[in-house]
Amino acid sequence: MKLPFIKQHKRLINPRKERKVTHQEITTSSEPVPEKEEISEAQIQLDIKDSKLEPIYKIKRVVTRLEKKAEVMPFWRSGITIIALVVSTFSIVIITFVIYYFFPRLPISLPLFYNQTTDHWNLYDKSLYLGFPLVYTGLLIMTWRIIYMVFPFDRRLASVSTWTLLIFSIFGVIGISQLISLLLL
Repeated sequence: MKLPFIKQHKRLINPRKERKVTHQEITTSSEPVPEKEEISEAQIQLDIKDSKLEPIYKIKRVVTRLEKKAEVMPFWRSGITIIALVVSTFSIVIITFVIYYFFPRLPISLPLFYNQTTDHWNLYDKSLYLGFPLVYTGLLIMTWRIIYMVFPFDRRLASVSTWTLLIFSIFGVIGISQLISLLLL
């Protein structure tokens, strides 16, 4: 059920409301519809041609779009983000190098977890240490992805998470270097 005052209200909001033209009025119009002109042979046609360099230009457009995202986005403007990214990347490289360089000199059983109830280290096979860089890299990538997804909604949480990741990366390098040095001395 329509109320009459709603129509009046709409007229007051938009007093210059134009009349809509229906499809029937357009087709029954008395004005002649202009026909499409034919192109004579004397006229020059400029066809759009695909260039041989079109794939290169597509790549350039994709790279330009990615650069704009990286430059414009405030996530990458933060100094702590860049520092944490560099430190976490170097920590992955250092941990991988240390484990694979010293792997032949390590004993067969290595301590990995400390058990406070027995006051001893739980020993594990040294081949378990080969997977540590992969697990560490996976955790860092997952954390970076979460920080990247949270940033548009809560910048403080992303900043605190970035600081935590930075500290985690530094402690990861310190921890693995101390563990290896204790085993080799």
